[in-house]
Amino acid sequence: AVVQCSTNPTGWLFITQARTREFALWGFFGGVACSIAFWVSLPYGAVGVAAAYSIVETLKAPVVHWYVTRRGPVALKDVLAVLLPHIVWASLILAVLLGIRRVPGLHPAITVGISVGLSYLIAIGASFAFPRTRESVLRSYTMVIGIVAGRLRRGVGMAG
Repeated sequence: AVVQCSTNPTGWLFITQARTREFALWGFFGGVACSIAFWVSLPYGAVGVAAAYSIVETLKAPVVHWYVTRRGPVALKDVLAVLLPHIVWASLILAVLLGIRRVPGLHPAITVGISVGLSYLIAIGASFAFPRTRESVLRSYTMVIGIVAGRLRRGVGMAG
């Protein structure tokens, strides 16, 4: 799912640049790659199919990012600059989650609670480590505070 958050918007780049033929070719390639992965992984059941799909999507991601940025106003370095913070925090979260699984005797509910809490802390912390995402987080925080403060001043509930 994380990979698809970065690859699905590539369609917008193809379409807005009037490169729908290339978009269709990429769609055909992706469809064939996924179909082959599904077919090969069927003997391994649902887990095998899910793993194969994840692997194919992960392998396709850098290729589609290169393909969509080889022409047009958005360069590969622009895409990588946006993706880098997310790659960093996702990698850190994966390492932490794999580590938590190794702690003996933790109740599953406690494991989930710790995992969710640490995941958010790592994601927010990593977001502040990069200027572009730090600026975006602070801008969002300021906007939310402004909306809440305005509603409280007017006496309007948060749902209305």
